[in-house]
Amino acid sequence: MSVELIGNAARRVSTAAVAWLEPARQAALLTLRESGLPTTASEEWRYTDLGPAIARLAPAGELRPALDVAATAWPDLLLETGWPVCLIVDGSLQSGADSRVRQFSAVQEQDRAFLAGAVADSRSQPSALADLNAALLGDGTFVDLPAGVTDAAPLYLACATSTAAATASRIVIRCGRQRRATLLLHFLSASACASSTVVDIHCEAGAELSLVVLQDQSDDAIHLGCERVSVAAGASLDMVMLDAGAGLARNDLLVTLADAGARLRLASLMVGDGARHVDQYCRIEHRGTSTSSQVTVRGIADEGSRLVFNGKVIVHPGAKGADAAMRNQNLLLSAAAEVDTRPELEINENEVRCSHGATTGQLDQNALFYLRSRGIADTAARRMLLGAFAREILARLPAGLSASGLLAGIGRHRDLWRDWAGAS
Repeated sequence: MSVELIGNAARRVSTAAVAWLEPARQAALLTLRESGLPTTASEEWRYTDLGPAIARLAPAGELRPALDVAATAWPDLLLETGWPVCLIVDGSLQSGADSRVRQFSAVQEQDRAFLAGAVADSRSQPSALADLNAALLGDGTFVDLPAGVTDAAPLYLACATSTAAATASRIVIRCGRQRRATLLLHFLSASACASSTVVDIHCEAGAELSLVVLQDQSDDAIHLGCERVSVAAGASLDMVMLDAGAGLARNDLLVTLADAGARLRLASLMVGDGARHVDQYCRIEHRGTSTSSQVTVRGIADEGSRLVFNGKVIVHPGAKGADAAMRNQNLLLSAAAEVDTRPELEINENEVRCSHGATTGQLDQNALFYLRSRGIADTAARRMLLGAFAREILARLPAGLSASGLLAGIGRHRDLWRDWAGAS
């Protein structure tokens, strides 16, 4: 892997409309040159080689066929109510009239310092993926949720990778003080592509944000995702993540519970079929007093796929009263499939309550026997057990978002999910 490839690609990115981001881009490039790109020699990247993704992010040249976004985005299946829909293609806001969503290049001068700081911030939660994204960034999307309002209409952002051989998309979400809001981020593509996407989330004091992240790119896509989250005093983030696409997917979730009473609740589902490689890295940092994090990650590996979960909870000195729980549960449906899991705790304070655990196994044979003894065919019985395993995560979806519609949408091109969509 060569950082020079990234530097060459960065020079081809036009930033004339957001010249105020140039210092952040140059700082990110400098960090990459000094630190290098992650390799499998690093514990955090032990199971995932970033080399193929970097080669695709900095290609020699040609464009991919254009994505028919209208045929690929499916709010009609997902949404039970009339959520506003905004479309972002290759990092650029294309459609969707909503006052809460603006391009970086269209924001007022008073917001530029905040956005530049969000893009440049690598101190609280360092991330090679965030630096890579910043180096390749041409523009971004700002979701600004002002203080003290409860949204009547949640927001659906469809983030598509279209014609470019490589794209870098940046979304910055600011949820103001005492704000209550719901967002769905849907990452999709319809052809071979490589995408780098970073979502910076700032929950100010007392805010309550419900966020769903659905990654549903094509089988031959490469997806490098990162969510960097800061939760202030008394604020909460309720997050559901569903990883259902891309041949190679790596996602870093980096959360800082910065102040007293900050809370995180995460439910995540990873599904591997074919030869998919899915790697989810999660780092939760408790810095304020009386903070809490509840993390549940489930994985289903079929055929020749590989799932990786590496989760770490860090309780810093002074974070008294921290309450953290991390669980990872996995199903292996094939002898050729593989699951690697490593939940960790690092505790540097007394008077805390922390736990973690991981299990990997097959479908319960006793449950299968019971269902078959009641006249249910083997295939249908397996479908019911898989559906029950997945729905414990899907039950955490916010009101107005249809779990059955989500399964039906993904099931249009993945047999495993289609089976669940038909399960009762």
